[in-house]
Amino acid sequence: MKLNNLILSLIANYAAAISIPENARNVGLEARYIGELCTAPVDGVDFVGTCEYTSWCSGRHGTSVANYCPGPNDVQCCIEPACASGAIGFCEITSTGCAGGIFVDGYCPGPNNYKCCSLDY
Repeated sequence: MKLNNLILSLIANYAAAISIPENARNVGLEARYIGELCTAPVDGVDFVGTCEYTSWCSGRHGTSVANYCPGPNDVQCCIEPACASGAIGFCEITSTGCAGGIFVDGYCPGPNNYKCCSLDY
């Protein structure tokens, strides 16, 4: 019996020591993170963006749409933020195409199919 209590105590201490990253949120059985894709309407049209802090999104001139990402109110779906420094354009899902430019890697958060639609090439 003492061994069982010891094992249970060790498991409880281990579980308490494991922390979920600050930017992770649980949705059912799934954990969502900053940078994951989201879909949200802007003026009646669905756009694909990434879950980001609103301060990050506004700093990149994107449009934040509430209620499409898990977590606190300051984590929202960020639509078409500007690409990171070094590229002129906006972040977009590649399946929509990049009218007037080309997709370049490394300037946007999110998965491989969310890239900078660069207009300066």
